[in-house]
Amino acid sequence: MACGMPDGVYELGGQEVIVADKAARLRTGSLAGSVLTLREAVRNVARHCGIPLHEAVKMATLNPARFCGVDDHKGRIAPGYDADLVLFDEDFQIKQVIIGGKTFC
Repeated sequence: MACGMPDGVYELGGQEVIVADKAARLRTGSLAGSVLTLREAVRNVARHCGIPLHEAVKMATLNPARFCGVDDHKGRIAPGYDADLVLFDEDFQIKQVIIGGKTFC
């Protein structure tokens, strides 16, 4: 619930958490989870782990589609697959979203 949200108090898994400095913590100070977005995760893997961008994107698209059992129509750009795309620039800023072949933003 707190992913992508500004610093503040939120509920995660039925517990109150405090989001500050990109981390969600319980009032005790214990780490409660991450507020990292998938876009940020792909950027971090590509920039800091020496993984080529196309492999980082695959990690965030095809592999989860396989895990969820929807890789017969999601997770890759190919004929017969859903036309769901997120286009971003070299700074990983989202420039366009395409869902079912319809363009947004």
